[in-house]
Amino acid sequence: MYFLTVLFWSISCVLLPVSSALHITTKTIDKFLLPNYDFIIIGGGTSGLVVANRLSEDVNTTVLVIESGEVDNREAKVVSPGYIGLTPPSPYGKTTVTTPQIFLDDHVLQGLVEIGIPIVSGLNEGDSTGAMIVPSSMSPTNQTRSDARTGYFDPAIPRANLHVVTGHTVTRLILGLPGSRTKQQGRRRIIAVEFSSGPHGIQRTVTTKREVILAAGAIQSPILLQVSGIGPEQVLESLNISVQIDLPGVGNNFQDHPMAQFPFEYSNSSIFTSRDLAGDAFNDALDTFLLNQTGPLTVPLINTVAFLTLQNHTSEGQTLLRHAANQSFDFLPLDTPPSVVTGYRLQKHLLLSHLARPDVGAYELLAASWGQLSIAAQKPLSRGTVRPSTISVFDPPLVDPRYCADPFDCKILRLGLQLAGHLAQTAAMAPLQPVVDPRFNTSDERELMAALKPLVGTEFHPSGTTAMMPKDLGGVVDDKLMVYGTCNLRVVDAGIMPMTPGAHIQAAVYAVAEKVWRLIG
Repeated sequence: MYFLTVLFWSISCVLLPVSSALHITTKTIDKFLLPNYDFIIIGGGTSGLVVANRLSEDVNTTVLVIESGEVDNREAKVVSPGYIGLTPPSPYGKTTVTTPQIFLDDHVLQGLVEIGIPIVSGLNEGDSTGAMIVPSSMSPTNQTRSDARTGYFDPAIPRANLHVVTGHTVTRLILGLPGSRTKQQGRRRIIAVEFSSGPHGIQRTVTTKREVILAAGAIQSPILLQVSGIGPEQVLESLNISVQIDLPGVGNNFQDHPMAQFPFEYSNSSIFTSRDLAGDAFNDALDTFLLNQTGPLTVPLINTVAFLTLQNHTSEGQTLLRHAANQSFDFLPLDTPPSVVTGYRLQKHLLLSHLARPDVGAYELLAASWGQLSIAAQKPLSRGTVRPSTISVFDPPLVDPRYCADPFDCKILRLGLQLAGHLAQTAAMAPLQPVVDPRFNTSDERELMAALKPLVGTEFHPSGTTAMMPKDLGGVVDDKLMVYGTCNLRVVDAGIMPMTPGAHIQAAVYAVAEKVWRLIG
């Protein structure tokens, strides 16, 4: 049991200092902020900046992005591919703490081949099971990280119709009366948003002429909806929040890939490993990167991965599937609304049918460039919740991923752990001199599970909390990403994914964002 710090990057890595006509700060907000905009985008991260870029291509359209993070200074911890995960991103994003949870590349690649895992020839051909060197979001010219800032924001800097407010958080969506300014009777219109620089800052209001687009991520988007009165009636009433739209799916169906980082140590002193992440060795690597963009920090943290199927574990994998299919739904949170339970029944049926296929990965093995093996379940059956703790968005939310609430997920991780142990013993891995923690040198399932559970945490892929599904199945948005019960509020982040993809989700978030502006048009 431990507290897991989940770092959600938003504007960090995506904005740079710009002219005051575009970048609005606390000091300039009274001078430059317009009273209303065609589109208000809440969140200046991956999806928010994509939509902002596309909508502002029309010079007659005004676009406002409101982002709680600050502008980065392009320091090494932002641009270095090898720096990911080593330093908290504050002040560029939020740090969220979950509730307590009860429940070196070529050598690795060749080691996987040695134990019978094939190398994937076509990563985008529909079957990604096997081992691979994964493509990374990097600049080919200077070896720095590539992101929504360089791809979408930089080209939009000259546009006078795009305004970005940083250091401010949207605190509430203001809803009009049913049918207000719309022919869609019964649907509510978002007429304005309130935002502030902090719990004691000035509360400001800006109105929208067309739409509000929620791109705050699978944690903050459902929090904002709930404090605005859109969410499960029982949850809202418990916080004395006036219910505007009773929408049971908001904040439910939370999913993440549960990941366990196993304590493998490579003892070969000639290679850059986890022991070099501090002190002189790290400082030397940092200097090398800053001077000429070479050295170990130009290598992405994760470069070699393998997606393994239950077919790789033959009889044991099939046994796990049978047991999971015969289980009840007792592993869901006790207060799960009936519509969400109904939707989960269908999800579970699909997940188990997919896991039985030979071309669908059950878990991912990740090899860190500085020496560590991790396992992440790709089709988790567990579901968690995201709830506000108070009526204020500035108070820490109640985020409960409920990792391994369904024991199936940890059993999948155990299979991965055993495979990682075989990998560490291959001839291809021998030059790295791997040393396995003695707690994992056992074939006893109970001992392995006891050693495994304290290591389970996030793969940083939160999703599902504003799912695109029919409302009677626990859905929050329709097939045009419009929040049920509203006529001009869309969600465009990983929260809309009904089931988390069996892969890293960044590319999917870009795709969702690219599609939403076409839906608007």
